[in-house]
Amino acid sequence: MRLKLHLSPQATLICIAFGKDQALENIDPYRRQRMQELAGLGFNLVTSLDYSSYDVHWPPDRLNNQIRNLISFELLQAAGAPAIPHLGWSNERDIERVADWLWANPFVTMVAFDLQSPGAKESDWRDYLESLDRFRARAPALRYLVSGVSGRERLEQVRVRLGDVVFANERAYQQANHGHEEFCVGGVTRSLRSTATKADILENYVAYFEQLALGSSRPYEPVGTVYGVDLPVLSPRLSPGRSASAYPRS
Repeated sequence: MRLKLHLSPQATLICIAFGKDQALENIDPYRRQRMQELAGLGFNLVTSLDYSSYDVHWPPDRLNNQIRNLISFELLQAAGAPAIPHLGWSNERDIERVADWLWANPFVTMVAFDLQSPGAKESDWRDYLESLDRFRARAPALRYLVSGVSGRERLEQVRVRLGDVVFANERAYQQANHGHEEFCVGGVTRSLRSTATKADILENYVAYFEQLALGSSRPYEPVGTVYGVDLPVLSPRLSPGRSASAYPRS
């Protein structure tokens, strides 16, 4: 994988095991085999699977999915993978359970949150931040891997709350894959076609997001010339088939 992606031996490879619910369900019958395969790919870090947990789900299903996340974490550990658990909650009792589990398992020093869904509406995002504050008040000190956030303001809001956090998002890949770059038109940020190569776009976005994660306030500077029909920047976004809730998945 390092050779295919032209990565240096020092590059850190992280597998974030997130996807559409049906894709995760398809893994279930073969989960032990798939966890073994994941463990053998040479990642520096692998998250547990991240099954959805929404208020719209029947409560036993929500709890079941949260437990399945932890079971996949256990299976990855048993397979020898450097695994960390994906954590989420749907209500206050879930937060209490997650915090209690962390106190009972002090060997867990880093956890993963996926924050794509809370971005659907500003009110959902505020609700999630408030629930995150309550979680932090109950949980032990941890390191965090946070995916699904790319906006400057929201990165800062998460960083202030979590402190020791590593950010990851797929926007750099998505923009490069479509040959697009961001450009400000009349005060509105748009995603426009770019003359730059996909490799150059990817490298430029990675450097940009790295600076954002460190607190930089500079705007994105296209590496190529942008042109064509402009498209609104949809970030953060929900994956197809997902919907937000008062306590969105994390």
